[in-house]
Amino acid sequence: MPWQTGVWTNAPESISDGALGLSVTASAMSDAWSGPHNYWQATSENALVTELRPNQAMEVSFIADMTEQYDQAGIFLAVDETTWVKAGMELVNGQLRLTATVTRGQSDRSMCRVSDWNGRLVRVRAAWGDNTMAIYAAVDTEPFKLVRLFPMDEELALVAGPYVASPRRADFTTTFTDWRITGSELDES
Repeated sequence: MPWQTGVWTNAPESISDGALGLSVTASAMSDAWSGPHNYWQATSENALVTELRPNQAMEVSFIADMTEQYDQAGIFLAVDETTWVKAGMELVNGQLRLTATVTRGQSDRSMCRVSDWNGRLVRVRAAWGDNTMAIYAAVDTEPFKLVRLFPMDEELALVAGPYVASPRRADFTTTFTDWRITGSELDES
């Protein structure tokens, strides 16, 4: 899907469309979070979004290159400023983690270590069908694995796309290599 298809939730510091894909430098101190930890509130993520409909999935791929605390990139889905999801890679306490944060007023985050994914091609997929959203992730050409499953009413208007954020610094850049919309085909394996 052409990068020009999307609109930014918040403009990033810089964008460069090159041979590998779209390199995006996060705006300084950007994030998406809504408590409860430290009651931190942020809606300054840099997400390139377009409409996602029921029975569709969005896939985002990028090169994981996180080097500082809370550097993050992945997929962002939003209904409004209080109902949104981010899923992808985040550096937490020196460890690269696969995270999924579901926010309905307050953020609920799950994560697991994937230290060997840094410097590799990461793919994140959000599949919407049967009033359910399924988040999958994979590295390189490995098969997708289910990360998180949660209710998502098909009557909602939803936008989705690649996102980058760095709440502790400026100059964090991620290269997104692809984004696409496909059929949802929910697979719980």
